[in-house]
Amino acid sequence: MKFGEKIVLNSSIISVWNFLIDPIKLCKCIPGCKKIVALDERHYEVMLDVKVGPISFSFTVATTILDMRPPVYLSFQSNGKEKAGTFTQKCILTLKAISQQETEVCYDADVVIMGKLSTFGERIFRAKAKQISEEFIGSLKSELLSGLNETATS
Repeated sequence: MKFGEKIVLNSSIISVWNFLIDPIKLCKCIPGCKKIVALDERHYEVMLDVKVGPISFSFTVATTILDMRPPVYLSFQSNGKEKAGTFTQKCILTLKAISQQETEVCYDADVVIMGKLSTFGERIFRAKAKQISEEFIGSLKSELLSGLNETATS
């Protein structure tokens, strides 16, 4: 299942980049994220709770940064495990400065779902992925704006 999006954030490319590579800040924006643990500079463990319809899932997700070219490119792979199945996600993020205070972020993801999880069907997972994406983008914009306001008042 492939999906992606392009968004514009009212923040500098450096601010967006630094936010996206900070596990503590990033966790606040990921719906259902309980914690992100940096194992080293390229490996992370994520605890994630996701609800699909009436069913809740708790994933342990191993994420590996595959390639990083600050502040414009990041690719990573995540492998999630849960009793009902597993998923693998490969994602590419590209950032482009539109102006000093605007950054375009594009992401493309390819997700493969296996096990009992796959019985929900692509349509349900695509809708859930869209919902998670919208929540993440809303939180990201809010957190970046909050950070700008804190910097302006300091």
